[in-house]
Order: sequence, then structure tokens, then C-alpha cells
Amino acid sequence: MRGTIYLANHAGRALRSQRAAVHTRDVLYCSGDFSSGDPIHIAFLGADGGQYVIATGIARLGGAALRQKLGPPPADAHALVRDANDASVIVSEKDLRLLWPS
Repeated sequence: MRGTIYLANHAGRALRSQRAAVHTRDVLYCSGDFSSGDPIHIAFLGADGGQYVIATGIARLGGAALRQKLGPPPADAHALVRDANDASVIVSEKDLRLLWPS
């Protein structure tokens, strides 16, 4: 895996229950040096601050471009609010593999 994207708590828990596309609006931040087409981990930041890797997928956008789109990570990731209308997909549903059963 070339990197990790970190989802908000709600989005991460929803993804654990049902396979779905990962949208920019749900991403808090990312790490690693990945390019479009690279395999990545998908994790979520729990309400307690824990990080849980829940899936792998193929990135549709590189890490540098995603970081530029997201901006700098906030001090309090849980307070981050993204544009709910941003429907851009970072990992398509067909390219996503859940790591544990729902």
C-alpha cells in the first residue's frame, strides 16, 4: 500500500456496514506518497481518537492532489466540515475491498 486516507467517524462506520464509494467530502486527511491508480488503505478516525483501517482501494487521485484539495489538516479533525455537495470520488465502490465483514 502506498498511502492511507482517513475518513470522518460517521463515514467510516457507514463504510464498515456497507461497501460504497469514498467521496472527498468524507476525507479528513491523507498520508503517504501515492498516485492515481495506486492501492491505498482506508481508515477512519473514531470518536475516541483511535484509527481503524477498514478497507483497501485504488486511489482515483494522487496524494499530493488530494492534500491540495483538502487543505492542511485541522488541529481538531472532528470539527472539520467539508462541502456536503462535493460528490467527487476518491475510491470507487468497485475498487474497494472491506477488510472485515459487516
